[in-house]
Amino acid sequence: MSRTAGPISPRLVTQVLIGSLSLVCLSATQGKATTDLGLKDFLNQVNQDNTGVKSSSLSSKANELKANEAHLVTSPSLYANVETKRDTKITPFSFLQYDALTTQVASLGVMQTFDLGMQAKLHYELLTVQYINPQTSQLGPGFGAIFSNPYHVASPVLEITQSLWNNGFGRTTRASQEAIEARNLSASHQYQFATQSALVQAELAYWRLAAARQVIEVQNQAIDRARKIYEWNQNRVKLHLGDEADTLQAEALLQSRGLDVLSAQNEERAAARAFNLARNQDSDSVGEKLHRLEMDELDSVEVPKRSEFREDLRAARESVRATEADSIIQTEKNKPTLEAYGSVSLNGQPQNPLTSPYNGSVSLSQTLALSFAPNRPSYNVGVRFSMPLAFETVSQSQEAWRQEKMAAELNYERKLLEQEDTWKDSVQKLTESRQHLRLSQELEITQKKKLETEKERLKRGRTTTYQVLLFEQDYLFSQLGRIKDQIALLNILAQMKLFGESR
Repeated sequence: MSRTAGPISPRLVTQVLIGSLSLVCLSATQGKATTDLGLKDFLNQVNQDNTGVKSSSLSSKANELKANEAHLVTSPSLYANVETKRDTKITPFSFLQYDALTTQVASLGVMQTFDLGMQAKLHYELLTVQYINPQTSQLGPGFGAIFSNPYHVASPVLEITQSLWNNGFGRTTRASQEAIEARNLSASHQYQFATQSALVQAELAYWRLAAARQVIEVQNQAIDRARKIYEWNQNRVKLHLGDEADTLQAEALLQSRGLDVLSAQNEERAAARAFNLARNQDSDSVGEKLHRLEMDELDSVEVPKRSEFREDLRAARESVRATEADSIIQTEKNKPTLEAYGSVSLNGQPQNPLTSPYNGSVSLSQTLALSFAPNRPSYNVGVRFSMPLAFETVSQSQEAWRQEKMAAELNYERKLLEQEDTWKDSVQKLTESRQHLRLSQELEITQKKKLETEKERLKRGRTTTYQVLLFEQDYLFSQLGRIKDQIALLNILAQMKLFGESR
């Protein structure tokens, strides 16, 4: 004879669900934590595997190297020039006619700009001129060989230009060097600060996951205590020693603890994903066991060492330098230009081509051999001047750059003040957090004693289940508050590492 199953008790469903959930969470926090992973080892993983950290670190080093480009402004450079011309227009001189005149010029040399605004060029120049089909019958004997053969001039040339007003004595040159260096160093410090910030965020992710696991552990302990209270009241009801209302109260607490476990498990999963993301992994499961700081460690942990300037402040300081240099460059650019220049060259020529041993024809090799002879030097001396006529626009531009420079200085002063204030505030918060944590620990101990005492009173019938449940909740809140204060302290310590030297 078949029997129809009766309806399943909601209370039985609650017990099975919460019991299963407790076991799953307990195994999740204990079974998968197989190897120890300290904070230092974790941050090493972040440094090695996090693409964002590696990117900002490489960019910082790259910009630090690029700062050396400032030396290129005054470093010597090699230059060369090759030019060929062919001129077929008719010459106005009737005694000298030709089909075409070809000119070839080749030069090779070095040039350098100096800190005092002087630019020097030293090059070797070779000039070749040849008349195509020259008609020299009217010029007399000897001239035919001169105009028929190529004419060569080989000259070592030294040219010097000195700025006297715009870029006077090298103001623009030095400012250009400083602007290049400061701008790249500013970017380097910015990227270094980004690296430090990423490592701090990784450290916060580490402690977040460690705290989430502690919360799960505490919630599992709480659900175990709630189950014992529920079972104790259930047995008393069966023996007709207790009231059904007490059992319902205990059951409600047990269900509430089950929801707390679920919330803790969700937070642990989110913390694990952030933890893995910091080391460039896509997973919400962490198989390592994290370090758990005890109270004695937190009491003795040292304040991170502070450098004089935070990396972002160093970047701001270099930005001020770059702005000041740009202001000089732009101001100098709008000034009148006054330059003194001169050149001297030696020319590879005989004293008189008609009467020389060369018989009116000087070969290329002979010209090169004579190129350093001082008998045919050329000199060139002069002054260049120019000035803009839009006086009002120039004045406005100078005022704009003056204000830009002042704004950069004020911004730096503000950042410096904010850095000092943030550090002092962090030190104060650290002191307060330590005091709060000690009080939280003492409160947790007291709440535990209070709960245990009330449980003993309940067994002797001297209090109510409701009172025990209230004390149970107080004890749980004190445990969670202590964990919260621990993480708050660790977060402050992590943030203070932004003031330290680059890691």
